[in-house]
Amino acid sequence: GVRRINLRIQGGVTKVTQPAWLPYATGVHFAQSQKDRIATQREQQSDVIIKNGQTYGKKHTLYFATSTRIASKVSESQIIVTHPKDVSTESEPVQLAAKQAIKKALKQEAELLLPNRLELMAKTYNFTYSSVRIRAMHTRWGSCTNKGAISLNLYLMMLPWELIDYVLLHELTHTKHMDHSEAFWAALEVVIQKKKKR
Repeated sequence: GVRRINLRIQGGVTKVTQPAWLPYATGVHFAQSQKDRIATQREQQSDVIIKNGQTYGKKHTLYFATSTRIASKVSESQIIVTHPKDVSTESEPVQLAAKQAIKKALKQEAELLLPNRLELMAKTYNFTYSSVRIRAMHTRWGSCTNKGAISLNLYLMMLPWELIDYVLLHELTHTKHMDHSEAFWAALEVVIQKKKKR
């Protein structure tokens, strides 16, 4: 329903909206052309205060609790950050502990879910790759070497599955086309259309 292409960054997630008649690749190209703006706005938004009860990734909820010291614990579905009663949850040390615990939780989720998802995509759409690695990346969602080694950003777990799958297919397509040539975008579009029909 929009008339022009637009980019918005909220909660660390970059969203591009565009008219329905524009090819999907146009939105991707537009986002890539705005990488400096995206990086700047993400930095500005990094000062957002983490609060009790917020959810992260696919299944983690963060809770603050009082204790004798600042510490954190990550379980299968919870992130618990403890702090002394006289220390605010908004204080820098508590917020830092929360950010580190969130990163740990997202990495656990990513290592559990993304390699299996990548393998499924590769088998379904006839791709091969040599290895997959999960790590924190600040300027891209994924990468692929000319030897087929794929790296995926652990912060992918903050995105909807539809966008995660797009990134996985994007990197898998790089196993056949190492650049962002017209051939690459055409091959990626074929795979995306096949996925839509499933």
